[in-house]
This record gives sequence, C-alpha cells and structure tokens, in this order.
Amino acid sequence: MHNCALSDKTGSVDLLVTNDPGSSYTSSNNYALDLYSDELSAGMDVTNQSSTVIKNVVNVPVQRLEDLHFDGPISYLKIDVQGEEAQILKGLGKSHRPAVIRVEVSSVMKENNISTLTQVLMWAEQNSYSLLGASYEDNKKYDFASEFDIAIQGD
Repeated sequence: MHNCALSDKTGSVDLLVTNDPGSSYTSSNNYALDLYSDELSAGMDVTNQSSTVIKNVVNVPVQRLEDLHFDGPISYLKIDVQGEEAQILKGLGKSHRPAVIRVEVSSVMKENNISTLTQVLMWAEQNSYSLLGASYEDNKKYDFASEFDIAIQGD
C-alpha cells in the first residue's frame, strides 16, 4: 500500500476531504472545484451539495506511478479521480505498462478547452494503447457534461 496522491510530478498537495470521501479532491484540481460548484453540481445532479462540503484538509505526498515499486507487473489499472486522469497516466513513465487501463473520464471542458476524455485518448494513442470499449452516461441536463468509462489495452 502506498499512502500518497498520484500525478505526473512529485511533491505534496492538500487533499480536500469532503463529507463523502469518494468526492474528495486535491487543491490543485480546478476541474473538481468547477464540478462541485453550487450551480453546476445542482444543475447536473452529480452529487448533493452536503456531500461535497469540505470537512478536513490533509497535506499528502504526491508520487508518480513510475517511482513506485510493486511485487510484479501491473496488469489492470482503474482510475477515477475527478479530472486528474491524464496526469496519473503521464506519471506511469516507461517503468510500468499495465495490460488494461480502465478510466472514468468526462466531456466537460477543462481550463485548456480539452476534456479529460480527449486527454486520455491522446495519451493512449501516444503510448500505443488501443480502445477496448466504452460506456457512456448522459446526464440529460447539459450537452457538455457526459461521463464515459473507457478501457484501453496495451500491446
């Protein structure tokens, strides 16, 4: 077990712990800040507002997957981190190459006008991964905010 946050850079970050631990996010995650803003959160019905109230802030170390050591190769990697998926994938480096990666991504545009869906698919192409399949969840309230569960496979 590695008690740390994951990204493409090492350091430390504040983890904003919410009433619903599954909705917690890091202070550097502007996507989550926007997603959990009152208007967007309520309109999309992504979560109830009481579950996203910050109840604690904990400073945690940030590591790259590339720097972590495991007993064997990573065969399956699941990532669902509210907008930080591409940074975690970039942190894989060359030392780990999971056979299958499953990622929850969104079509919500981030500050650079690229969705997490686009970022992950670009990373997959650059790293010779192929799309195995995808499931789509349309929230039926906004055109710009659909979620996808995608699976990609390495060679």
